[in-house]
Amino acid sequence: MIAVTGPSGSSKSTLFNIIGCIDNPIEGSYFLMDKPIDTFGDNEKAELRNSVFGFVAQDFALVERYRVYKNMMISLSYSKKKFKPKNKIRKVLSQLGISEKEKTITLNLSIGQRQRVAIARAIVNEPDIILADEPTGSLDSQTGKEVMDGYI
Repeated sequence: MIAVTGPSGSSKSTLFNIIGCIDNPIEGSYFLMDKPIDTFGDNEKAELRNSVFGFVAQDFALVERYRVYKNMMISLSYSKKKFKPKNKIRKVLSQLGISEKEKTITLNLSIGQRQRVAIARAIVNEPDIILADEPTGSLDSQTGKEVMDGYI
């Protein structure tokens, strides 16, 4: 695990977006899998974002009008990995202690529950790298510790 720390506004989120192939660096070079990232096309970057990276955004980046299950399916619907989506989603939600929220509209969840759904969505695809921007900021200390110890 590597932690990137710094004061608010010091571009930590921008760094995560560059590492995760969402944004391009203004200067310098970024290599991923021994290849300069600026040689990857848009489709290749999209595939990398889905298979290599799991993202936990600071604002959760959930579709609030969707149910928890459908938010989780966003990650799995583009995956080339062979998962049984229903089983995989239920397993991850259970591990994070929110299995009973599967059919709940995300807007109706508490902030801590939304944070766990965002984490669940990031790990459901079993990515190689998880980029988490303040992943436990909305969780109580015990739940935050459990998440960090078990998933991030």
